[in-house]
Amino acid sequence: NEDLGKQEKILSYYEQLNRVIQSRYKTELRQSLERAEIQIELSDYKQKLVEKEFRLRSTKLERNFVTIIGFILTLLGWTFYKKNLKEKEVLKHQEEILTQNFKIEQLSVLQKEKEIETKNNELITKATFIQQKNDIIGVIIKDLKYQISLLDNHEDHKNFNPLITSLEETQKTEDSWIEFEKQFTETYPSFLKMLAQHFTMLTVVDLKMCAYLKMNLNTKDISQLTGLTIRAIEIRRHRLRKKINIQKGVNLNKFLSSIDIER
Repeated sequence: NEDLGKQEKILSYYEQLNRVIQSRYKTELRQSLERAEIQIELSDYKQKLVEKEFRLRSTKLERNFVTIIGFILTLLGWTFYKKNLKEKEVLKHQEEILTQNFKIEQLSVLQKEKEIETKNNELITKATFIQQKNDIIGVIIKDLKYQISLLDNHEDHKNFNPLITSLEETQKTEDSWIEFEKQFTETYPSFLKMLAQHFTMLTVVDLKMCAYLKMNLNTKDISQLTGLTIRAIEIRRHRLRKKINIQKGVNLNKFLSSIDIER
């Protein structure tokens, strides 16, 4: 019985010990689980903090990036604006210079055209004077010859012959043409000289016709100026075209006017 009692005590002690061990194990397990949960929560919290900090940094970087980009765009825009403004000012200045130069050229051309017109008028006046002088001399010669024919004395006829000869020579002299040519050359330098060099078959009469055409005179004007008929002027124009070898359809006046002469 004593042995049985000892065994029961031992078993009782074992059960108590087992309960203690299990109780401690459960306590330690629960504590371990609680610590694990706490660590997990701490880990989650740290992860959230890291993510939050990352988002904050990302947001800050984005703001800084946007600010920098905005600054760069603003700087580029201002630079482009200044450059564009400068280019506009340069273009405006160049346009003003071109406009001014164009006006100066226009005034220069108008002045030259006016000078040529004035000199042409002077040449026409000169040619008219020469023709009128020759016409008057012709009339005087004609009247003298008529009056001389009325004289009975043949010796008197001979006395007037030197005067008539002198008048006829004066009428035919080239001095008037030389004077006209000199004044014409002042207006159109080298024109007649160049024509004479390139077209050696041209006569003085042909050169006179070229001078009148260069002055932009038409057939009627030349007829009135020279005292020749319109038919005679047309014949001279036709002969001149053949000598210069101007093709059919080419205007003679325009051909002569287009000749580039250094002035």
